Amino acid sequence: MLKFAVVLSLFFFSASSTQAEKASLAAISSYFDQHKVLAAQFVQISYDGSRADGQIFLKRPGRLRFEYQHPNNTIVLVAEKRITVFDYKSNSHPSSYPVSNSPLSLLLSEEIDFTKGAMVLDHSYDGSLTQLVLENPEYQEFGQITLKFEQGPLRLSQWQVTNQAGEHILVVLSDLKYDVVLHDTLFNISFNIEKWKKR
Repeated sequence: MLKFAVVLSLFFFSASSTQAEKASLAAISSYFDQHKVLAAQFVQISYDGSRADGQIFLKRPGRLRFEYQHPNNTIVLVAEKRITVFDYKSNSHPSSYPVSNSPLSLLLSEEIDFTKGAMVLDHSYDGSLTQLVLENPEYQEFGQITLKFEQGPLRLSQWQVTNQAGEHILVVLSDLKYDVVLHDTLFNISFNIEKWKKR
């Protein structure tokens, strides 16, 4: 089963210039507030070095879909507060578990405000990307997610999920499209189970 989660700088910046370049928590919160629906291409790199490509669809609150291309032929669907994995190469029934088991749940709320609460563990800038390390304080045992943002304009470019064993899964996004029309059937678990049965 696929897991979730996968720069060397040429210049050195003073502390003041680094601070000036870092996107603020308020700006990042506003970015998520403005873009509750998006679609993108992704490349996923797992801790074992394996790579998977596909498309991702996000519709907040609470809905997320990964479509993995051949040879994986898997759909990971987040809806109804659950994560359901459809493996089109297997005869096993789709597996499901609570979305709270994954730090991805932090990206699915109706409102996201990183200036409040205790979820932000680190907010830094590496000379290229602004980085946020997040953890759900109620479910620390399920790991952390690191978000990385490009600027000019601000854009979520990648995230990395880290479990308690220290294993990383990196997802790199490209070709982001905002406010696209995403039909509810994309995120309907019953509809997708019936489609999986007819494969």
